[in-house]
Amino acid sequence: MSQTFSRVIVIVLDSVGVGAMPDAGDYGDAGSHTLGNIARRVTLQLPTLRSIGLSRLADLPGGEPVALPAAAYGRMAERSPGKDSVTGHWELMGLTLDRPFPVFPHGFPPEIMREFEARIGRPTIGNVVASISPKTFNWVRARSHCPSTASNWNRKTRRLASAGALRISA
Repeated sequence: MSQTFSRVIVIVLDSVGVGAMPDAGDYGDAGSHTLGNIARRVTLQLPTLRSIGLSRLADLPGGEPVALPAAAYGRMAERSPGKDSVTGHWELMGLTLDRPFPVFPHGFPPEIMREFEARIGRPTIGNVVASISPKTFNWVRARSHCPSTASNWNRKTRRLASAGALRISA
């Protein structure tokens, strides 16, 4: 039985992974499960998302999957190589890439950063892969032209960690 819909609403939970893809090890992400790892640390209150099928995609504490979800649901497995949100967004719209976008695991090259800073008219406070760890924080703080930003980041990070919402690792 097929149905025709006059409109479709797509909800993308960007960067909210529900388990590792087969190529996760190629990118240092073997065993990843962002949503599950968060749910093991804090109680998630997601009644609407559970009702439309989220609990059928990920084993989450705090309730059984609904018997009949109120929406269609799915987990995307990219065909394109690479590890970035843009690739996934493009695939949602029908474009599959034959090679991955370049990645910059050690930050953007200095010549790119100089040009970027010249165009925005101010220095940047960090050029690192986004990860809140003491090593990354200290790297950003040591290079920061805005001590108050680094100080605020440190206070927020410590507050989240003390509340159990964030695990800080070396």
